[in-house]
Amino acid sequence: MFRNPVEAKDLLINALEIQRLENGNLFDGEKDGRLIKIMPVNRIATRADLSELITGFDYKAFGHRQAQNPGNR
Repeated sequence: MFRNPVEAKDLLINALEIQRLENGNLFDGEKDGRLIKIMPVNRIATRADLSELITGFDYKAFGHRQAQNPGNR
């Protein structure tokens, strides 16, 4: 198991060929028109984690991304 969560996240982003988003974004990257959030590898996502994603979700940007990538649903 990785002891350094930043190293683990970087490895996953590179291995999965995820396009990084700028720092400060709720999501870590984008792949095939879909936003990607990488949770820490040493724990299970909680309801609070999911609530944070839902609360911070930019529905306007999501609609724009869907329009740009109509085949990815």
